[in-house]
Amino acid sequence: MLDNSIPIMKSGTSLVAIIDVNKMKIYENLNITYLKEIIYKVKKKYGINLNKFAVLTPESKELFFIQYIPSLDKIDLSGNCGNAVVAAYEYLIKHYGESSSISLKNTNKVMKLQLKSKVDSLNSIIELNFFDFTPTQLKSTFPLNDRLLLVQKEIESIPVSVVDVGNPYIWVRKKDISANSLSSWGIDEMRKLEDIRREIQKVLNIPNQSVFPKIAAFSNNKSLPEFEVRSISVPSWHPSFALTGIINLCYTISMDNTIISNELLKKKPTSLSIKTPSNNMKVSLDYNHGSIYCLKIEQKVTKIGEVFVDFNRNGLQEISI
Repeated sequence: MLDNSIPIMKSGTSLVAIIDVNKMKIYENLNITYLKEIIYKVKKKYGINLNKFAVLTPESKELFFIQYIPSLDKIDLSGNCGNAVVAAYEYLIKHYGESSSISLKNTNKVMKLQLKSKVDSLNSIIELNFFDFTPTQLKSTFPLNDRLLLVQKEIESIPVSVVDVGNPYIWVRKKDISANSLSSWGIDEMRKLEDIRREIQKVLNIPNQSVFPKIAAFSNNKSLPEFEVRSISVPSWHPSFALTGIINLCYTISMDNTIISNELLKKKPTSLSIKTPSNNMKVSLDYNHGSIYCLKIEQKVTKIGEVFVDFNRNGLQEISI
């Protein structure tokens, strides 16, 4: 039976609209007009901004992620979103029964998940297990060949690592950007990070309107596996930190001679404490013959509510999924 309800989920700090292709005849004609109508109705009903969409095919457990970029009035289809995956998984198990994995159509990856606990009818704790540490969008996990390289900015050279696992990320040390605490960073620090990203995008032949590679700054306790991180999201600072960013962080830590692993006295930690602007996160890492094999992250998912959208009208700018 067709139905035009769109569940709105909060996964971590991200709001995600779940579009179930079984409920609507939209697989071939989903377009930006409909997405903007969902955004408008969520804002009107709940007073919150939404820009992430999980298009879910339940039978095949396939997820297509759509990122709307408000400042450009464009969409980006090139990457993954861990928060969207977790939100879609919660929807799957509630409406279609237990599942163990979701296939990500954007990058041909698979994420394994399991329900850890059901807090109540609206809240769940999901554990994400990640095994696939191969590139997502680019040809190599280290797409610029070197694990550590310098970006020339005016009279200074800033060391970075560019890594494509989970999503492509550029990593920089907090101390190379600003003396201010990460939590107090503002427009000046953001512009410095965006300048670095534009330089990397040029080398990788990625349009500068793209949200990829993501860029993040970190500081850490050299003697303990404790990190503080800050990243740019859409359209401003990420309120917390992306799950795909944590995946990338863990992989970058596990590899020798990266901007992050060089800052650690104890190599290949089995657990991490990650401080973000809004919360603290714990991650477990498993190794096999010295290489990272699996990482585990727990995430809370909450159903905010739903909006109703008519998907039977003609629209504009079709999105191929």
